[in-house]
Amino acid sequence: MKITDSYRNILSFIDKVVNGKDFSFQHSNRKLLAATLFDIANEHGKAINTLFEEKLDASGFSMMRIQFETFVRACWLLNCATDSEIEKFTKNDNLLADDKRNLEFGTILREVESKLDLGSTLTEIKKSSWTALNSYTHGGLHQAARRFNGLTIEQHHDPEQVDECVKFSAMLTFLGFCQMVDICENGQLDKETLELYESIKGLVF
Repeated sequence: MKITDSYRNILSFIDKVVNGKDFSFQHSNRKLLAATLFDIANEHGKAINTLFEEKLDASGFSMMRIQFETFVRACWLLNCATDSEIEKFTKNDNLLADDKRNLEFGTILREVESKLDLGSTLTEIKKSSWTALNSYTHGGLHQAARRFNGLTIEQHHDPEQVDECVKFSAMLTFLGFCQMVDICENGQLDKETLELYESIKGLVF
């Protein structure tokens, strides 16, 4: 089975569990904001997989930074932000610390890792790939270099790079689903989380 087919099955599984679930009981801005952003990050994962399925590799790569940032923001708002920082976000559409500093992505990433006991996994990913992710998103050299092989102008992406991109997207989608389960505070979803982990661990873990 192709890696995109496996990821498609994972995304369909999450849809069956999450779609239509009643979140109206979650009156906390914190939980509602985070839940909506996790769902958006999941949709970005669907877009990434669909683009690679359709061989639109340049566009697939360009979406990776967007999913990564959306996932990390959702994690930070849910687990790290103070109530006043949540309020600042809802008023200004910006991540502002209580001391009025603009919170850079690297800062909130480290706070998320610490809070969720993720070690430095995401920071290391950012360190090794941030320049490339920016280049892919903003039409930089990483995109241009994979469009011309010395003879023709068409996509020339390494299939292994595509697979790594899909794996990273799937990991973010799985971690986002786990956070959605926590927001639901529904012990019955633990079975679904374990089932999803069993189906995804061979793909990304």
